[in-house]
Amino acid sequence: MEKEHIKIANCSGFYGDKLSAAKDLVEGGPIDVLTGDYLAELTMTILYSQKIKRGEDKGYVGTFLKQVKEIAKTCDKENIKIVTNAGGLNPKSMANEIEKILQEQSLNMKVAYIDGDDLMPRMEELKKEGQKFTNIEKNVSIEKSGFMPLTSNAYLGAWGIKEALDHGADIVVCPRVTDAAVVIGPAAWKFNWERDNFDALAGALAAGHILLSVAVKQQAVIIHFLKKYRVLIMLATPLQKFLKMEVSTSQNILELVDWFQREQLQRNYCMR
Repeated sequence: MEKEHIKIANCSGFYGDKLSAAKDLVEGGPIDVLTGDYLAELTMTILYSQKIKRGEDKGYVGTFLKQVKEIAKTCDKENIKIVTNAGGLNPKSMANEIEKILQEQSLNMKVAYIDGDDLMPRMEELKKEGQKFTNIEKNVSIEKSGFMPLTSNAYLGAWGIKEALDHGADIVVCPRVTDAAVVIGPAAWKFNWERDNFDALAGALAAGHILLSVAVKQQAVIIHFLKKYRVLIMLATPLQKFLKMEVSTSQNILELVDWFQREQLQRNYCMR
């Protein structure tokens, strides 16, 4: 990893995305960090059903373990970090399974997991404190909805990821974190950003969302964070477009998002 930049590649935009993408990006490098986003509201329900049917030690994205088996040796050799939210409802259990894979392959990689997103044990406490959990579309509280929640997870941010990497983790398994957190965390770790580095964090937020969104189905995406918060995004779209833009100001962030929206429309048109 060079001092002036970090190169982050994303292999998944949802649960069920292209399975070979992780291997493609790791072996096609060079990259510094591999990320993977697997969670959505529907996915959380699927993982809950998995726990009910298969046991309390489940509730994570099992296909990610297949990807780990394929890429672990290369990541260890090339010093590639892995950050993913595939831990779902059970990041601890997934971390344990990853450690078993590493032992089988005689690899000495450090695995960290993040928790604290599960609010189910605190639901009654939070209700007593005045939280109504109102449905934002129907404006109906959970008490009046007639339904009982199956899962309740708070979005965590990027700072737990940064801390894990600060402590030498090679693989960071996350639960429900914000989409761009898997990108912001490694960038903040690399450049040692503080919580008030707003320009840098805003750039990472915008770039992270693009990185994760374009990765969906057959897209290989790599993003560079360069010194002074410059970002180089390389998209393996049918158009083979390349974009280089500073994202250290609000105006440039808006330009970056506007470009992405136009590119998405053009890409979708060309793929029809």
